[in-house]
Amino acid sequence: MNGLKVQRMGRKSARPDATTDFPSFFGPVLAAMISEYWVLVGTEWGIPSGWSEKEGMSYEDYVLEQRGDDRDWFVARPGFMGKFSRFLMDDWCDIFAVAPPPRSLAWYEEHLVTEFERKSKNFDEDVMAWFSCIDGAFWEAFLKDERLLDTLSGHLEGLDGVKWRRVSTLAPEPWR
Repeated sequence: MNGLKVQRMGRKSARPDATTDFPSFFGPVLAAMISEYWVLVGTEWGIPSGWSEKEGMSYEDYVLEQRGDDRDWFVARPGFMGKFSRFLMDDWCDIFAVAPPPRSLAWYEEHLVTEFERKSKNFDEDVMAWFSCIDGAFWEAFLKDERLLDTLSGHLEGLDGVKWRRVSTLAPEPWR
């Protein structure tokens, strides 16, 4: 699966103000992925108090299955990332867009085990995209749809202060 690495210039680690680059970097992908379910691993959220009541739908309404109270692993309904991505905190996490219907959380935990294994073999057919935040310093995004990857590349080209380049899950490389 091909993808890209993207980083806000001058950023070395997670932002202290708990804001995220995710929606500004990946907005075109989120807009196109309206029917995909989301498997989220290690995400942290900064949802303002009272926001869910004002919006009429809470974070919990989207969660189909979770492990642990801190939601270290969870599966969410379509639309979740479009609605909540602005509250994601940039830090270590993995986010997978999967085609419907979603598999069980246990299946994802078994098959999406480690970063090394995910990068060194092809994804299962139902994984449409994989986003990974590395220590809040940069994001990697791998997309099954090459046209969507081209759209994303064009979008990133228009953002000021952003460094990005194409990469592949089969040949991971460090920043140069």
